[in-house]
Amino acid sequence: MKGKKLGGRYEIIQLVGGGGMAEVYKARDLKKNQFVAIKILSESLSHDNEFIRRFIWEAKATAKLSHPNVVKVFNIGQENKTHYMVMEYIEGRSLKSLIKQRGFLSPHECINIAIQVCDGLSHAHQNGIIHRDIKPHNILCTHDGQYKITDFGISRLVKPQSTFTKTGMVMGSVHYISPEQARGLRVSYPSDIYSLGVVLYEMSTGRLPFDGRENIAIALQHIQEPIPDPKKINPMIPNELCQIIYKALEKDPNRRFQSAFEMKQALLQARSTIPKDPVPPYSVNKQTNSVRHPKPLSSHYSRSQESLNRQQASKPFHRPHATKPVTKSQEVLAQRYIPQTSPLSRARSQKQSSGIWEDYKNAIVALVIASIAGLILSYFLLVD
Repeated sequence: MKGKKLGGRYEIIQLVGGGGMAEVYKARDLKKNQFVAIKILSESLSHDNEFIRRFIWEAKATAKLSHPNVVKVFNIGQENKTHYMVMEYIEGRSLKSLIKQRGFLSPHECINIAIQVCDGLSHAHQNGIIHRDIKPHNILCTHDGQYKITDFGISRLVKPQSTFTKTGMVMGSVHYISPEQARGLRVSYPSDIYSLGVVLYEMSTGRLPFDGRENIAIALQHIQEPIPDPKKINPMIPNELCQIIYKALEKDPNRRFQSAFEMKQALLQARSTIPKDPVPPYSVNKQTNSVRHPKPLSSHYSRSQESLNRQQASKPFHRPHATKPVTKSQEVLAQRYIPQTSPLSRARSQKQSSGIWEDYKNAIVALVIASIAGLILSYFLLVD
């Protein structure tokens, strides 16, 4: 596929990803001289009218959207049996990749990412589109920290007279699927809110709320089981963030946030009350397309004392900085003006004091003896 040109305009450079339906390539738009991403429908599905219909639907649905938090679709085309879609090329990585690398994110990172996803979802919902497959794999991060929703492959257009999509079809990734999706019921905008709640849970804890070996078992947990307490996994999650997670993951769609905008407002309120993470912004190495994130504050909470002990143990002993040699004149001045408090100085001082006292005693004794001698001499002179 490398080097192949589609539509006489898009030159394939390299494969960057793929799934069951299609493969995604990095390509160059020779007309505009810019990089683009091209999603090409799998050859094995080129004769499947249903998949072709869904593929074209994704392109048309996403082409309607124009928002900073939604991956832009530029063009759709077909060359022989190859169906393709030309999209904005994101130089970065997926949110799923970031979570795998970091374990879990700090509260402010979680909130800031969720706010951007809410903005993208709000735009899609305003255009009558329900995504139906919100998950970290479908949230891409650009080099400047902007998050964009992609892959509207199973989205559905809401008809003006209805707020629901058709029933009887269970579609979406089972780990992020809403209870009503799992039941095959009609879904509305709160279904995307539930999926975003799962993403927020995973960002905050590094784990999925429900897991298992069989898809049906996971789907049943979404339908029946209460959400595991995220604070038992990460005790440092703020209560304000936990409340948002719980509300987004309500089993009853009517008890969730009723719009992405409403959820965004709750996130903004929580962000204003949670202490800011003391971490610098991340960046992307444009040569390797890898995002460099500092470790979040949350990842240090439980290991702060252990880390401190390690640092103290590993620190080499630092001797005081060397001082300039003391000159003879400085030594004399020190002896003259600085009190000598060393043991040697005290011994010298005591010795000097002892000598003076001995001289004083000798002088007194001599004076007494001289006085007595004078009295005796006077007595004998008077007697004579």
